[in-house]
Amino acid sequence: MASSLSDHTVMVLSFPWCPKPKPSFQFCDMWVRDPSSLPLMSTIAEHLVSHDPNTKLKLLLQHTKIAPRKLNKDRYADLKTQLSMARADLEKAQMMLSNSPGDIKLLHHVEISRVHYIQILSSVIDIIKQQSKADWIGYGDESTRHIYTIDSG
Repeated sequence: MASSLSDHTVMVLSFPWCPKPKPSFQFCDMWVRDPSSLPLMSTIAEHLVSHDPNTKLKLLLQHTKIAPRKLNKDRYADLKTQLSMARADLEKAQMMLSNSPGDIKLLHHVEISRVHYIQILSSVIDIIKQQSKADWIGYGDESTRHIYTIDSG
């Protein structure tokens, strides 16, 4: 482009737009800690006993996507709201306990609330870690592709 009165030269770069591929199924680490995940997966495997091995494997892989997605929808759909509610419940229980420190029922409620809050917080941390790993794998080397394709001549 013309530099006009400037001593700098303008350069226009254009990068082709590529559509993002359809997201594939990704197993979330938090599902393993859920107490209902193992019985859920065992039930799926038990129902596939009568098929030949190839069909059984194909069906098992299909159903292992469906069941965790349902588990995710039922229990982990809105972790941010669950986390704020669990924190509020814990703080409320702790305030009640501070007003009557000798109450055993309140102490037990605080412990249950703390465990629940930690479980949800762990799930949030797990999903953030997994998403950042997936983003790094997907986009981590984006810039190096352009660096190595520059023509030195």
